[in-house]
Amino acid sequence: MKIISWNCPGLGNPRAIPNVKYLVCVSKPDVLFLCETISNSNKTAELKYVLGFEYCFTINHQGLSGGLALYWNSCVNFSISNFSNNHIDVKVSDNVKCDWRLTNYYAFPGSGRRIEAWNFLRQLTIVYDLPWCIIGDFNDIIEGEKNTRRVG
Repeated sequence: MKIISWNCPGLGNPRAIPNVKYLVCVSKPDVLFLCETISNSNKTAELKYVLGFEYCFTINHQGLSGGLALYWNSCVNFSISNFSNNHIDVKVSDNVKCDWRLTNYYAFPGSGRRIEAWNFLRQLTIVYDLPWCIIGDFNDIIEGEKNTRRVG
């Protein structure tokens, strides 16, 4: 299964949809997660047809940020477990291997909410006892300084 996650800073941007179409055409993912769509559900649902996906689940944006869209095809057996403005949690049923969990995540923007974002993920850990994969935009930087070496 091929999964792509992309922070697409606004589907209203004239370059966004052609870029997403190109990404899907070249990569041919089974699942596509878009975060920060800054779009309503109607627009993101219509994009399902343009991109060639059979299913989608969307969450509207709040103000000038947010918005999530999850697209997938019938080769993937998904069931939406829970969701919020910041995540879409799905159970993936796999007849060959074991069932597992995929959390499509878009963290709270702004450095002032980082602790809240990580606490939110900690709360999600108790929901299921399945192998777990988290994809998306954590809006966090592990290390802000580059290792630079002065020459000369």
